[in-house]
Amino acid sequence: MYQIQSPCRVEDGKYIAQSKVAAFWDEAWWRLSWTGRAKEYMVRGITDRSPKNLLTARDVRRHQKAVNSETGDIVGYARWIMPESHKDSWLIAQTPDVSAEQKEIFTKRHAETEWDPCHDNDDLDEHIDGWKEKYKHADCMELHYIAVRPEHQKKGLASMLVRSGLAVADQLGIDVLVVATGRRGQGLYSKHGFEILDEKSQSMICPLQSASSVFNPTITIITTTNAAAADENTCLLALSGLLNFPLGPGLPGGTTKNTEIRWAANTAIANAAATPPPHSHPPSSYYASSKEASQPSGP
Repeated sequence: MYQIQSPCRVEDGKYIAQSKVAAFWDEAWWRLSWTGRAKEYMVRGITDRSPKNLLTARDVRRHQKAVNSETGDIVGYARWIMPESHKDSWLIAQTPDVSAEQKEIFTKRHAETEWDPCHDNDDLDEHIDGWKEKYKHADCMELHYIAVRPEHQKKGLASMLVRSGLAVADQLGIDVLVVATGRRGQGLYSKHGFEILDEKSQSMICPLQSASSVFNPTITIITTTNAAAADENTCLLALSGLLNFPLGPGLPGGTTKNTEIRWAANTAIANAAATPPPHSHPPSSYYASSKEASQPSGP
């Protein structure tokens, strides 16, 4: 029913934009940058900016689209960044070049597009650059972006996108790094061989709720894996984020509002192959050993 196709062409921009906005629209961490913006505004802005973005850094950027084979619709998207040492690899996923005249048009459109994200929370991301500097190396490939439309989620599409990139990394014998925000990505990355490397806990309030409302759970993850060595249990994953839970039964620490759970990176790594923590911790934060994660069950 679905196919992973490459490359993404400039004319795919509108459909990539629709997938991006639909995938992240209800995520509090994403809406913090776009408080008060309508969904149509976001789709229009990303659509107008997409052609130039797809052509930016063509030598190292690689793009994939998930296509519904029955309708031909683009319902998912992934962007990967190759290391300079392997910029001549995986060229099938490189966006085809266009004429100088077209580039000029796309650059002008990109510059004229209204694009004004809120910068009030930029300091929440300051740690990410430090993480990349600390963990990324010359032979490290990065999963830079992945999005699947909500109505097509939980059907294995995200796994298909991740596996296809990891297969390339495996062939090249290089690591893969991903910085992700949001709890939903944890299970996806863990079952494909990623383990905890570093973490940071942050507090955010969903802009759709009043300040007196409960916090919307949000997590930032930074992960890396050596795809070629997954069976040797040498993969590393870094998790960072917020686990703020609303009142209710079965929550960590009882029913305390805004309970914050932190995972120590060294403990998580040391216990990667051990028995998961007791159920007083949220199951979504569990990470299997790389031997188990390298052979995920299901899509």
